[in-house]
Amino acid sequence: MKLQYIKYLLLLFHLMWVQCQNNVFAQESNPDSLILRLKQKLELIKDYKADIEIHLDVDFIKMPDKNAKMFFKQPDKIRFISDEFIMLPKRGIGISIRKILKDDYLAVYSGLEIINDKQYTVIKIIPEGSKSDIVLSTLWVDAEKALINKVENTTRNNGSYLINLKYSDPELELPTEIKISFRVVNLKIPLKFIGKNSTVDKDELKVKGAKEGTVSIKLSYFDINKGIDDSFFEEGNNPDE
Repeated sequence: MKLQYIKYLLLLFHLMWVQCQNNVFAQESNPDSLILRLKQKLELIKDYKADIEIHLDVDFIKMPDKNAKMFFKQPDKIRFISDEFIMLPKRGIGISIRKILKDDYLAVYSGLEIINDKQYTVIKIIPEGSKSDIVLSTLWVDAEKALINKVENTTRNNGSYLINLKYSDPELELPTEIKISFRVVNLKIPLKFIGKNSTVDKDELKVKGAKEGTVSIKLSYFDINKGIDDSFFEEGNNPDE
């Protein structure tokens, strides 16, 4: 009798474990459910300020590391202020996943992948309609924490770029390091972007063919969800220090 009872408990435990595993797999393999969790987590950050350091690695551009302040507010307001740049390109550096997931899209579960001994769920995002420059976006997601580890975007007219995100602050679910690797056929970098003490090999820039490089960004956040007035993002307004 006692042996049968033990067998019953073992069978019950096995069935519970299988059901648990099935629930986990169903959650990971359901892209819409996982993306909903991503959106909910992103919406918790209403606004923030951050000190950023930018390192550019492109063969034909010599640029010392640059520093700036970055200001963000939901849903897509962003502004950079720096004495070292005359201007900063908002596209790319903002890395707004919100923008990718804002419009209509088709999400496809694309399996699991191990990166540095950690398992990630791979989801492919295909924007619907012809307005988006991005034709395909692939996300590598930590399903347990609902955090994006890597993004690969293929664009209609501007080549492709890969974004790696690193989270080094356990109390802050915002990336503290971002590395953008790009491959662009017609690379256009405004001279105002590279700023002071920088040089560009214009002959190399004009050579036809794909251009490759990386932009590495380190971020130190402060004043998260403290509120930033909409008027601050209008041209000509100065930060409220």
